[in-house]
Amino acid sequence: MNVNESEIVKVIQKLGISPNLLGFNYIQCAIELIARDESYIHSTTKRLYPAIATKFSTASQRVERAIRHAIETSMDRANPEYWNAVFDGICTLDSHRPTNSEFLATLYTYIKYNHQ
Repeated sequence: MNVNESEIVKVIQKLGISPNLLGFNYIQCAIELIARDESYIHSTTKRLYPAIATKFSTASQRVERAIRHAIETSMDRANPEYWNAVFDGICTLDSHRPTNSEFLATLYTYIKYNHQ
């Protein structure tokens, strides 16, 4: 599927994730990779993080941590209505933090079906 880079950026920013966070770039890259090959959704640790780490010349563990931090930041800053529109009851701002995999898969699905 072709996803528009500007739409990805817009959605990530509307979730309260600032471009100055490393996780912002990693999430954007993750969505682009998943759009090219949806099997990345099912292999986050073994395939997705290493692919992002290679692109950014860093370690997979740093990619995982930066994405986790970006999600935590998002939960603190996001507009509740927008968060609920994206995550549609899967998780709310007052519930548990979604795992990185849940966040990325849900974000990808939202962009895929709502921003074509």
